Amino acid sequence: MNKEVKLGDIDEATDYPVKPVGWYTVGIETVERKTGKKPDSAGKKWPYLNLMLNIESGTHEGQKLFKVLSLKETALPFLKPFMMALGYQNDFVLNISETGIVVGLDPENLVGETLQVRVEHQKDKNTGKVRENITAFMNVGDSNDLTEADQEQIASESSPASDDEEIPF
Repeated sequence: MNKEVKLGDIDEATDYPVKPVGWYTVGIETVERKTGKKPDSAGKKWPYLNLMLNIESGTHEGQKLFKVLSLKETALPFLKPFMMALGYQNDFVLNISETGIVVGLDPENLVGETLQVRVEHQKDKNTGKVRENITAFMNVGDSNDLTEADQEQIASESSPASDDEEIPF
């Protein structure tokens, strides 16, 4: 038997709590190659990778982080740190089409890989809400390049800030 529910009786969704600033070890759960909906000033819609990352341990284990990486040639400086964190070397060749798009990168090959990501907080300019923003990628074996505090945080997979701490915006 079907159930009827009035829209007015449904509570509006609340946002998920923002994860604290810090480094997280994540696994790549899904990677989808998509094309942007809005064209640029030249009328071109650019492809991108849509990543869903799974936090692998600590207080936020099992929670998700999301990242979009453009496949436009001019955005390669943003794609490179991601690829390097996955263990790709400087001599790895990305194929660029004549229209300036990365081709031949199979998203399925990235699923299941593990890396570390740095989460910062960013205020959404349209809504004013604070969101997580992945600002850096690192190979899981490269934590020696971090500050001692960051190394300790990764080792314990806990965050330097509590969930109750006020975000300074």
